[in-house]
Amino acid sequence: MACDNADVSSVSKTNVGSASSRWWPGALIILLVFLAYFPALRGQFFWDDERNITGNVALRTLDGLRRVWFELDATQQYYPLTYTSFWLEYHLWGLNPLGYHTTDVCLHTLNAILVWLVLRNLGVRGAWLGAAFFALHPVQVESVAWITERKNILSGFFYLSSIWACLKFWPPGQATANSDVTPLRVSDTRHGPWKYYGLGLVLYVFALWSKTATVALPVVIWLLLWWKCVKVGWRTICRLLPFLAVGVVMGLVTMWVEKNHVGAAGQEWDFTLLERFVLTGRMLCFYLGKLFWPYPLMFYYPRWDIHTSQLTAYLPVLATGIGLLILWRNRNGWGRPALCAMGYFIAVLFPVLGFSNVYFFHFSFVCDHFQYLACIGPLVLAAAVVTTMLDFFQRRGPFLKPLVCGVLLAVLGALAWRQTWLYRDDITLWRDAVAKNENAWNAHIFVGNYLSDAGRWEEAMVHFRKAIQIKPDDATAHNNYALALLRSGRLDEAEAEFREAITLQPDYYLARANYCTLLLRRGKLDEAETEVGWLLLLAPDNPQSCYRYGQLLMLRGKLDDAETQLSKAIRLDPDYIPPRLTRALIFRKRGQLNEAMTEYRSILQRVPSSEEARLGLADTLRLLGRPD
Repeated sequence: MACDNADVSSVSKTNVGSASSRWWPGALIILLVFLAYFPALRGQFFWDDERNITGNVALRTLDGLRRVWFELDATQQYYPLTYTSFWLEYHLWGLNPLGYHTTDVCLHTLNAILVWLVLRNLGVRGAWLGAAFFALHPVQVESVAWITERKNILSGFFYLSSIWACLKFWPPGQATANSDVTPLRVSDTRHGPWKYYGLGLVLYVFALWSKTATVALPVVIWLLLWWKCVKVGWRTICRLLPFLAVGVVMGLVTMWVEKNHVGAAGQEWDFTLLERFVLTGRMLCFYLGKLFWPYPLMFYYPRWDIHTSQLTAYLPVLATGIGLLILWRNRNGWGRPALCAMGYFIAVLFPVLGFSNVYFFHFSFVCDHFQYLACIGPLVLAAAVVTTMLDFFQRRGPFLKPLVCGVLLAVLGALAWRQTWLYRDDITLWRDAVAKNENAWNAHIFVGNYLSDAGRWEEAMVHFRKAIQIKPDDATAHNNYALALLRSGRLDEAEAEFREAITLQPDYYLARANYCTLLLRRGKLDEAETEVGWLLLLAPDNPQSCYRYGQLLMLRGKLDDAETQLSKAIRLDPDYIPPRLTRALIFRKRGQLNEAMTEYRSILQRVPSSEEARLGLADTLRLLGRPD
C-alpha cells in the first residue's frame, strides 16, 4: 500500500476543500468546552495554588517578575512564562479565582481548536471528532480546573502552535497512490517559507518556558514527517538540531530544579533501572486504560509497590513491547498511523514515565494531568477508527454517524462536567480523594486541616492519625496532628508530636515555629531559645522568626530588644497581626497607652474581626479614661 493518504489506513486524508473555510466546527468546540467546564469558573484556590499564586510574593512587584525569570529558586519550578501569566493576572484582578479559571478554560478551548487545525492540516480522518475528544475527555479536568496546572494548558498552546508552524515549513507528504507495499517517499529538500521555521522554534521555546513536558516536540515532528512519508534525511535532522538543543538544555534545568529545589530526591525516588522499566510499562497501560475507561478518576491514585521478583510485574512491559512490534511489522500498511499515534503517546509521556524523578511520585506514580498532551495520540486514533466505521455504515443509516458521535461527546461532556464539580473547593476534592483511595495520606492531612480550622479537633485527629498510620515518616502529618492536640489543650501529647516531626525533618521550619510557640506558652524559655536559634538560622528574614524572637525577649523582660524584633517582623509583613498585638502589649507594659491605642486601631483596620484587638483597645481606652 502506498503512502497516499486516501489509501494508507483508517487515519486518512479527507476532502476538506470547501469545508476548510467553514469555522462553525470551531465555534461548536467553544460551546462544548464552556458547557462542560462551566463549574470550573466557580472553583476556588487549593493546595499548590497557595505556593504558586495566593502566597507567592514574586507576583506582587516588578522586582518579583525579574526574579521569576532570572532566579531558579524564586518559584516552585522554573517555568517563567507560566508565572509571568500569573503575575499579569494578579495585577489585573488580584486573587479573584474567577479570572484565573476563565483564562484556563479559554486556553483549553484554544488548544482544542489548534488540535483540530493541526489534524485537518495532516489530513486525519475524524479530525474534528479527535479534537472534541481531547477537549471533553474527563482526564483533562485536572489540568483545566486546577489553577496551578496552568503550566499544562499554556505550554500546550505554544506546543500545538509550534507544531502548526512546523507543518507549514515541513508540509505533509502528498505522494500518489501505488499498489506497491513500499511507501512512496517525499524528499526532505522541499520546505515552506523559513518564517514558519523561525516561528516554530520561538513557539517551542515559549512552550518550554511554560512547562518542559513539551520537550518531545522535535520527536513529534519527526514522527509526523515519517507518517506522512517525508524522507527524514540529514537536512531535516540538521534543521531539528536547534529544537533538540534548547529542549535538552531546558530539560536538564528542570531536572536539576526538581531534584535540588522541589525535593524529588531520596529513598522514594531511588529505583534500579529494571524497576524503572517495570514502572514504565505499568504507567503506559494505566494511562491508556484511563483514556478508554475513565472511571474512577482520582486526585491521588494508589502508589504502587514495584516487585521485580514477580513475573506478573513484567506483563505490562511485555504487552507494550508486543503491541509495538506488531505495529512496526505492519508499518507500511494499516499499522503506520497507529504506530505514529502510539509513538507520539510514549514520546510525550516519556518525561513522567519513571526514567527521571518527579516530585509527584512522592504521592503517586500517575496522575491525570501528566497526560494532558500525550492523550492526543490515542484519542485521535480512536476518533479516526470511529469515523471510518461510521462512514462504512453511512449508506445504511444516514443518521447513525451524528447520533453515535453525539452520544459519545455527550457522555464525555457529562463526565467532565461531573468531575469538574469536585474542584469547586478544596474540602470537596480532598473528601473525594479519601473516599476513593483510603490510603491517600496527604488527602487525610488536608481533610484534617479543614476540620481542625473548623474547631472539630477530635474529627481532625482521626484523619491525622490515619495519615501517620499510612506514612509514619511524614513530618507534616505529625506537625498538623500536634497542632490539633495543642488547640484541644493536650499539651504534653502535642509537644511529643512536634518533637517527632522535627526528628524526622530537622529543617522543617513550620514544625519548629509551632513547637517554639508551645514552649513559650508553657514557659520553657531555655528550650524555646534553642528553637528560636533554629528559626533564625533557617529563615532569618522570615517575620515569624522575628516575631517569636520578640516574644522570647518580652518574656525575659527585655522589652526594648523585643520591640525591635517585633517592629522588624511588621516591616517584613505589615499584615502579619501577631507581632502587632504583642507590640501593643509591650506599649501597655511601659504605660505607653496612646501608642497601644494606635496599634490596636491599626490592627482593627486590617482585621475588623480581631476579638483580641477589640478587647485590648477597650481595656486601653478604659485605662485612659476615654469612653470611646
